[in-house]
Amino acid sequence: MARNAKDRFGKLLARQHKSTTKNREAVTMGKKTALNSSSSSTKKTKKVLISAYPPWHTVALVVGLVSMFILSLPSMASLDKVATLETVTHVNFPETFSVASVATFRIIAGSIMIIDSLHAFFYGSWEQDTTYYQPTSKLQPVQAIKFRGMLRVQPASVQSGLMTWTSFTMWVWILEGFAFVLLGVLSVLPVDSWLVQQPWSFRIAVVA
Repeated sequence: MARNAKDRFGKLLARQHKSTTKNREAVTMGKKTALNSSSSSTKKTKKVLISAYPPWHTVALVVGLVSMFILSLPSMASLDKVATLETVTHVNFPETFSVASVATFRIIAGSIMIIDSLHAFFYGSWEQDTTYYQPTSKLQPVQAIKFRGMLRVQPASVQSGLMTWTSFTMWVWILEGFAFVLLGVLSVLPVDSWLVQQPWSFRIAVVA
């Protein structure tokens, strides 16, 4: 009887040990499954994006500011009051600089800007790094964008040259160079010349 009781007690302990081991394995497998699912969900949320629409509040701000700027633009009549030959030929320090010297400086400076822009269009070659976003952003920086002038690629491509002019700073540079040249030319041309007689030339020079 004592031996039978010991055998039964041993079998009971063995069963309890097996059930405890199975429970531990089940818990371990459950933890692994949870970790795998969380890691996969994390990977899904951290999907790499190279482009995305801007936030709605940014779009609303830009649209609001542009609308305000458009409404505050001067009328053609008020612009013609400022866009005159007297405005173009005005010199702040006439005792030091003459109209001809200021006009010469404008033409030289504007020509340098235009030549530099044309050089970028035909022979420009550089790489522009993309914006680095916040670590929490889904947008990730991509490889550097390559800009090549029209004659830097084979075959020659006008589209590739125009790509060198797509930045805002390049547009400002070109516009400023054009304005400098136009202001300088209007300052030295005779009053009865065709370009000076055109009101649109002074409007463009003043606005630019």
